[in-house]
Amino acid sequence: MTKDRLQWKVLTAASIAGLIGGSLTSWLLNAAVVAAAGKRGDHARLIRADVLRVRKLVVVDRDGARRAVISADTGSGVIRVYDSKGQPRVVLGVPGNDSALALYDDTGKTRVAVGTGVGSDYVRMFDQNGNIRVGLGIQGDDSALAFSGANGLLRTVVGASGDRVQGLTVYDSSGKTREMAGLTNNQPVLQIQDSMGKVLWSAP
Repeated sequence: MTKDRLQWKVLTAASIAGLIGGSLTSWLLNAAVVAAAGKRGDHARLIRADVLRVRKLVVVDRDGARRAVISADTGSGVIRVYDSKGQPRVVLGVPGNDSALALYDDTGKTRVAVGTGVGSDYVRMFDQNGNIRVGLGIQGDDSALAFSGANGLLRTVVGASGDRVQGLTVYDSSGKTREMAGLTNNQPVLQIQDSMGKVLWSAP
């Protein structure tokens, strides 16, 4: 049994950096739009419209602080939601044929990213240092659930490649494969390695 037969793919999610700089080509709002008029205490003005076409829409609170932005540009679209400190907390984007959602903490760091594109889908969870700690992905016939340590290196991956291969791979703190177990073509396999990659025991 070779090592390659039990290596499981960990999906690499599309970068969400493209979400932060993009915008929507055209935006239609079929609703009543309520706009706050200036300073706190002023009466809101109600504007009614069947269709409102804009390139960018900024929603502010009663103090005039930005709380949400909908923007538009060729081939992409973005909705951003901000907290009371002006930090972006939610970004939803449609760059090209893909779509993605990013959630940020109060320091502006990405904590959760969800996306889907042509042939692949993913969920990623980050720690406060920006390391991916949990990743779930599907790409074609391959699917995987991966857990990483505080240093960002893989520690455990559970995956499947169609109906042919299913298994578990365990890594040490330096990211080296130490154990692989699963099924290959419905046959059980198990392999244990030392820190140098030498096979210590395998079955069958």
